[in-house]
Amino acid sequence: MNDNPQSISEVVELAAQRHDASGRQLAQIAQSHGFQITAATVNKLRARTNKSSPTPDTIRVIAWLAGVSEEVAFTAAGQTVPGPPLGEELPPGADNLPPKARKAVIEYMRVLIDQQEQIRELTQQLEAAQASERSGGGAPAREDARAGQKNDAEVPEDFDLAAHPNMRLARDRFDAEHGDAGEESQSSPSGEV
Repeated sequence: MNDNPQSISEVVELAAQRHDASGRQLAQIAQSHGFQITAATVNKLRARTNKSSPTPDTIRVIAWLAGVSEEVAFTAAGQTVPGPPLGEELPPGADNLPPKARKAVIEYMRVLIDQQEQIRELTQQLEAAQASERSGGGAPAREDARAGQKNDAEVPEDFDLAAHPNMRLARDRFDAEHGDAGEESQSSPSGEV
């Protein structure tokens, strides 16, 4: 088995080899050390039949069972290693923000989280398309590609390069609250400058 696993299933396989154990036995070993994981979860990850991405806690348990770092396990699972709780990194005074400012911070965080999820999904799609192209499957042609243009991967129609669609900019909110007044014409009434 590879020392640098490429998937969470390979990490589970490392754990099985390390302990010479089945999925059920791996779950029992983890549970006896205070971790929470089921045999069903271990077996689904091992067989690549899991329908959703594993949780950070599950990845940590699998890393511990396999004897690999969390960074290796998270990378194999296609996820970034979570940092310390964000609240611990906020500057002094953050807890004293008024409700409106707190709401703005939370909305901004939601936008960043959504963007990271979209980036992760698009990266996976790109990697899958490139793998398919290397294996001879080829990538579907983009409609907007001109003849002779190289096309590495299909770009999803809903890919939004601009700001998050549900996020209003501060200027938009200001204009809505105060009307469009503020920027008056700088020319004189007669048109002279």
